[in-house]
Amino acid sequence: MRLRHLSIFLITVLPASNLSGQPAPSKDWIYISGLQQGDLAVFDSNAKLVHLIAVRDESGIIGASVSSNGKTLFVADDDRLRVLDAKTASVTAELRYEGALRLLGGGPVMHLSADDRLLLIKTYDFGAAAAGVRIFNVASGGFAAMGLRSRACPVPDFVSGKEGTILAICPDVIQILKEAPQIPGDIPEVERVLYPLPDIASAGLTADGRALYAVDSIQADGSWTLATWERGSAQMRTIDLRQTLDIPAGAGQHSRRAWVAVSPDGRLIALLEGARVWILDRATLKPVRQLDLPSDGNCLVFTPDSQQLFTLDGPELVRMPVRGGDLTRLLLPGLHPSRGPKAMFTAPAP
Repeated sequence: MRLRHLSIFLITVLPASNLSGQPAPSKDWIYISGLQQGDLAVFDSNAKLVHLIAVRDESGIIGASVSSNGKTLFVADDDRLRVLDAKTASVTAELRYEGALRLLGGGPVMHLSADDRLLLIKTYDFGAAAAGVRIFNVASGGFAAMGLRSRACPVPDFVSGKEGTILAICPDVIQILKEAPQIPGDIPEVERVLYPLPDIASAGLTADGRALYAVDSIQADGSWTLATWERGSAQMRTIDLRQTLDIPAGAGQHSRRAWVAVSPDGRLIALLEGARVWILDRATLKPVRQLDLPSDGNCLVFTPDSQQLFTLDGPELVRMPVRGGDLTRLLLPGLHPSRGPKAMFTAPAP
């Protein structure tokens, strides 16, 4: 398995303000890191630069996560984990750990569980040629004595639900993990399901942890598949997206990257491949909106209120209303213009 990582709408390019000339209220902040970018860039939803946090990312993309209330930021780079006050970008704690992993692309370096309890950090011991996952307990402010033992592959990708469920995504199998109440920091497997696709390009989980959605990359024969799983089901269901979506001819030939995002309210699923975005009704998996971008998008995230989608186009943020309205492109001052791999996430403004 490889981990990756017809309507026409008016597209406008605006500075960080609305048409009246006054900035629209910004409820959310956007965090962006990239390959050898040199910093973690933080913007508000009007593309105003809030912080540039220096990071050591010469050898790959660093790890970054923010708490669900937007108040605490975690940054992992160069064998150190920093805990920051998100509003001021001031460091409140710094811990050292061995085996920091930095990626040239693919899945994120670390994952903060949706209940804000556990931070899972991927590591690699070059001397022992062994990969692993360290577990940081947010409440206690320290690392668990033992890393993640119950994993079907050396370095899984993770998604999680607010009720505490964590899914570890590995080649051919997805594990459902749950923290053991009697052993803090231990996250054993409680269930597993076979994964039926040749690769996972991206995956998303509903906030309640009960439904998973994953897409593969578009294959050489033009096929593109969405795999779904409901908690308690013995196997995943697959949907041939060629039967339900208007996929452009030649899609997948220039890029084997695709993204799926589940809205926080659980009503919508968004898909991005190349320069096209589809928004699906989660109950029916039927498309309710299709948007064409000026060029290939990079990353795909919903805002916390589920009303907008964001993607990146070089140094620009593309803002997409999910229920109708025009695309907006906002220049991101200070963002590295490279179209290389990036990681992006949103959180409420602290």
